[in-house]
Amino acid sequence: MMRPVRSHRKFGYQSIQDATGITVLWYTVETFYLRREVVRQTEIEIQPLLLTLVERVPVWHEDHQEERLVVRNIGRGPALAVHIDTSALAKTVLGEAGTYLLPLDLIQPGQIGVPSIDLEPKGQQQNPWQYYSEFAKTLRERSATDDYTLIITYEDIARRRFESVVQIGKSGVHLTRHRQLARGGRVKRRGQQ
Repeated sequence: MMRPVRSHRKFGYQSIQDATGITVLWYTVETFYLRREVVRQTEIEIQPLLLTLVERVPVWHEDHQEERLVVRNIGRGPALAVHIDTSALAKTVLGEAGTYLLPLDLIQPGQIGVPSIDLEPKGQQQNPWQYYSEFAKTLRERSATDDYTLIITYEDIARRRFESVVQIGKSGVHLTRHRQLARGGRVKRRGQQ
């Protein structure tokens, strides 16, 4: 004669299966969030962060130093294809000279880049090196008469584009905004690739 299966045994097996399913689901969710955090930390590890400053740097040779506008990489990754928009500097105390800072190819973490200056003086010829010294003085905190905004765009080694907006001048140097840009220079929104 066959014995019927008791209901409490059936209930026990079902409970074990349910508990196993809940545990697997829980670990799946935890693994998803852990993976997402690892990806975020990896992105932070290779992300550059650029600021502009006025510093004394060697010019011509190590013994001769002059003040220059420099771009310092305070991030953890190298910055590539660095462009500085100087349109906010159009009306500096130096007059109406068009000042363009040439792009930099690479700034390693913890290092500085000194952009070359390209001038378009209106109505007069100036020595670009003398002009650069005067230009740097107008941005230095001690001698500036106003605050200026510089917009720096650059890429990291994963080809992600970033923008740093730096205010420099009489009130010192302040990073006012740092953000990742989407392809084509637009601001990247959450969830956008």
